[in-house]
Amino acid sequence: MGSSCSVLLVDDEPLVLESLARMLRRYGFRVEVVGNGREGLERAMTLRPDWVISDVRMPVMDGPTMVRAMRERGFTGPRIAFLSGYNDLTTEQYRALGVECMLAKPASTGQLLALLRSEGSNAPGG
Repeated sequence: MGSSCSVLLVDDEPLVLESLARMLRRYGFRVEVVGNGREGLERAMTLRPDWVISDVRMPVMDGPTMVRAMRERGFTGPRIAFLSGYNDLTTEQYRALGVECMLAKPASTGQLLALLRSEGSNAPGG
């Protein structure tokens, strides 16, 4: 299928980033990690990933603010999913941002792989 799917993980919890990145790399994904929404915005604009998987609540810049800033800059390329331990947004709110999915933390390997390999994805094996 050519190059593997690129994923930008955005989360302020280093252990979450490390475990998700390790798991996704094991399945053939190219993964970049950053610790807040501002870094996520900068990396998304330069990296142009296939997917952005972001925490909702973070210091510096939260996930929804990051996504709004991406849209304001005209960047509509990546598919976006939110991960959160809280019920932060309604379905209507995250869909209005162009976010495809809201997964509860901790998301299972199966949930993440199904999402990343869903229709329209350039994911390995998808």
